[in-house]
Amino acid sequence: YGKLGVLLRLAGSSAPTLFAGTVFNTLSGAVTPLTLKFKSDMIRSLQRLDHEQVYSSFWSVIYIQFITMFIDNLSNRFTRKGADAVSQTLKRMVGKAIISQDLRYFDSVDKPNRCLRDAEDIEHDLVYQPQYVIKRAVSLVSNFVVAYEQSPDLLKLMAVILPVTNVIQALVVNWFRKSTKRQQRGRMNNDD
Repeated sequence: YGKLGVLLRLAGSSAPTLFAGTVFNTLSGAVTPLTLKFKSDMIRSLQRLDHEQVYSSFWSVIYIQFITMFIDNLSNRFTRKGADAVSQTLKRMVGKAIISQDLRYFDSVDKPNRCLRDAEDIEHDLVYQPQYVIKRAVSLVSNFVVAYEQSPDLLKLMAVILPVTNVIQALVVNWFRKSTKRQQRGRMNNDD
């Protein structure tokens, strides 16, 4: 709760906007697995040669895809607006801290723009990480509900497979994020 309080103070008047982005992001995680359900219904209908049900399931997949894209767009818009407010507040705080330093401080600092990079990293950790965790948790539960509706045996199988794939995905995303940061820092060091 302490970090949430810090985030809300940094977001200031944009806190409701950031909250709306988080809600839409979570909703997207809950709705996305419905696509799998409708695709599964469509395949079953094809197997039974029930053309009317195939048609209905096909349009359901299309509708869910559009709804998901719309929700994702809303999530991105609201989150970006709230994150910009957090970023501006952090950069103002960093700027004030830098200005208040004694001139000898700048002789000992290798890269003064590191403070601004750190502010951007903090913004990412405060805004996007919690959203990602919440969305993945809701998506996992939603996947389990859809799987159970399809077959209790499928739920048992997914109870083993989904957590493993989520861990693998998180490791890959974390690796990409770290390698991207290293590349960006390497380019910044070359520019300086």
